[in-house]
Amino acid sequence: MEPGSRPTDAEGPDAARPGADALKDALREAFACWATGVTVITVMDETGVHGLTASAFTPVSLDPPLVLVCVGNDTPILTHLLDAGRFTANILAEEQKRAANTFSDRYAVALPPFRAGDDAVIEAALASVICTLDSDLEAGDHRILIGRVTRVEEAPGRRPLLRFRRAYRSIA
Repeated sequence: MEPGSRPTDAEGPDAARPGADALKDALREAFACWATGVTVITVMDETGVHGLTASAFTPVSLDPPLVLVCVGNDTPILTHLLDAGRFTANILAEEQKRAANTFSDRYAVALPPFRAGDDAVIEAALASVICTLDSDLEAGDHRILIGRVTRVEEAPGRRPLLRFRRAYRSIA
């Protein structure tokens, strides 16, 4: 073990670890207990608009203005995000469950309305954070994309769409 590292049951290839599937299942259940807002990460390129519903989105820094999003290595949008070098994190409002559902499928069939422009901002999103790709880190079966915020658009006065235990929730 390297200095400063901590032992974990999640080290090494899955096939060499007895109980790896049980650990993944337990971790999946634990992650479902994390109440979070719902974001749709979008990118517009020459082939159109691509999106992904993501709960792994978080602010990183105000100075410089940075956010991060985690995207699965096998997710079709990843190539578009890396090639475009920019993305928009659309923070959804309570009434935007349909947009969240649309982009939680591997291939969206009915896109929500977007504002005119090059940044794939979903109309009526609670907030949209427009970013250029600052860095890209490999992390297990995901990539951590850190975006430098270039612009923010808000539609205040509405309630957020939340996710908890695999269901959409709202603030009572």
